[in-house]
Amino acid sequence: DPVTGKNDVFPITQIAEHIDYAIGTAELETGLTILPRKFDLSVPFDPQLYKSFGYMELHCRPIASIQEVTIKIANNEILWKVPLEWVATSNLVYGQLNILTVGIIGVVTEAGKAEVIPDAAGNAMLLNALFSRDSYWMPEFWRVKLTAGFPDGNVPKPVNDLIGTIAAMEVLGLLATTYAKNNSQSLSVGGLSESTSGLGPQLFDVRLKLLEKKRTMLIKKVRQLYQLLFFSTNV
Repeated sequence: DPVTGKNDVFPITQIAEHIDYAIGTAELETGLTILPRKFDLSVPFDPQLYKSFGYMELHCRPIASIQEVTIKIANNEILWKVPLEWVATSNLVYGQLNILTVGIIGVVTEAGKAEVIPDAAGNAMLLNALFSRDSYWMPEFWRVKLTAGFPDGNVPKPVNDLIGTIAAMEVLGLLATTYAKNNSQSLSVGGLSESTSGLGPQLFDVRLKLLEKKRTMLIKKVRQLYQLLFFSTNV
């Protein structure tokens, strides 16, 4: 403080604000969705992507749950609602949504227990017609409602380390400004003098450089873990 001459102090509430800022920065730098949020996405129908790999790509990662997959026309009326039993969830963490077009029939047994059995000749044939060799690319074909992020605060350690590193860099960067005028000091009394010198704001340079290297490494590691290093599609 230029008036009191005391160094800056960070209360817990201010540190919490920097952590919130670090979470947002980590999301921007990695492409991840860290805090759970709901999305209503319009996804194009890419016949080449589906025929070659059997899935559609969603830009939200990781996906925690799928609420609805539909085909909607331009006025938002639902043309087709995909049964969630068709949606494979094993690769949602990578933003990969597989639709297994198998017809289903809901039945109730004599004991009153509900069961689902395959129906190969059922409604799946209608959806499979879209994947014929004459199908073409259509924008905003699918509508997907989903929740992305890490529910219940279960953030993986690499992501948590990245958030902590960004927050630490922000705090140290602000603290360094409080040492801007502390490069040297001198005291003179009755003809005797004493002087001291220090690093001033450079006191934190070594630590900040180490954190910068760690931050770059963690960003690359997280993007690689969730397959966010590169994207490919068909033209």
